[in-house]
Amino acid sequence: MAKLQIESLAFGLIYLADDHTFRFIPKLMEAEGVVQYSQSATNIKLTLMVQPIKFFCFQFLNKAAPEIIFLTTEGALYSLSLSLEKLLINQPFQCDKIILPNNVDKVNDFVCGGQVGFIAFIDDLGKVYTCGDNAYGQLGIGTNLPKHITHWQQAKLPPNIKAEKLINTTGSALGIVDSDNKMWLCGDCRIGQLGIGWLHLRDQEYIPKLRAPSSFDGTPAIAHALTGCTMILDEQGEFYSSGYYTLSIPYRESRKFSKIKLLPLGKKAASMVCSDFTILIVDEEGLLWYGDGVIRQPIRAVDSIRGVTALYLKDNICLFATQAQEYWICQKVVDATGRGYFNFERRQQLHACSSVSMLVGPRANIQGKLNLSREIPKDDAVFARTAIGNEQL
Repeated sequence: MAKLQIESLAFGLIYLADDHTFRFIPKLMEAEGVVQYSQSATNIKLTLMVQPIKFFCFQFLNKAAPEIIFLTTEGALYSLSLSLEKLLINQPFQCDKIILPNNVDKVNDFVCGGQVGFIAFIDDLGKVYTCGDNAYGQLGIGTNLPKHITHWQQAKLPPNIKAEKLINTTGSALGIVDSDNKMWLCGDCRIGQLGIGWLHLRDQEYIPKLRAPSSFDGTPAIAHALTGCTMILDEQGEFYSSGYYTLSIPYRESRKFSKIKLLPLGKKAASMVCSDFTILIVDEEGLLWYGDGVIRQPIRAVDSIRGVTALYLKDNICLFATQAQEYWICQKVVDATGRGYFNFERRQQLHACSSVSMLVGPRANIQGKLNLSREIPKDDAVFARTAIGNEQL
């Protein structure tokens, strides 16, 4: 399945088009907790001197607002600051190139995650480098001290293990998949999130080195490290979880990975995305399924949405694409009890694109402290200024 992304800022929508340029769609209004976006075809185009292929929203310690961190086709990482004023009056932007350690030539994959914030990337040799929040050892460097690291550190992997990709994370855990399709995890394990069988032991509340959970030996197709659990969809279309799983009724807690049944008998999952209390699944026929642990809603089919080819979920927003090359956004609405849920009948269509990131509403839950622009030891990350321009379509 194709990949989509959703991120949160305050003043609109930004997506990555097929020509590797960012396109901005402004927010028009917000009523009853639902945001309306401009449907105009004359959106702002940001033309860069590099070609981004993947991006996240991240809060740096020395920045007033979240920034876009993106990976380019050449394997470099950049930081881009956006402001509504510059977008509307078509002023030039500046982006920062994140300088990598001297022994790193290229970045193959990266991820930004955590409640406080950390960054991890894999180089072209399969080594993992991390920096940022380290309160639970989620940087994988062998210790959780210091609690916050402002320069790149190499994560500890066993000899001859090469990382191939990073798994998505919203909690205090880091996960990789190696060249043999084996998963490795580190970080917070207080409620069994890492699937290693330990729970609430004073000296084992965190694992500061990447290690493979013995309770899962399959091949993960998709994995998400959440605040309370880790969810896996394997290549056979089966689901596994470890930790405090909120989408079962009654709630289920496990210290090891075990198979869970989410779809009816005979249905196989082709893709899934999830947050701490929400899961969206696309089956092999392209039908969308939705479950929500906050409102204690079991997984059910959304019959009005079929032919889904790409799917993404972040915070209170989901985005999906269909075989008809239509792109839709859906937001959580809040009921009288204060609980939020997705009302897919109120979805809004967007213009077609290949990869999308939502910038809607303040991201108050991320209080990032990472600062890569300070003076730090040689061979570690610093910033270099690089100019980019923007033009009006």
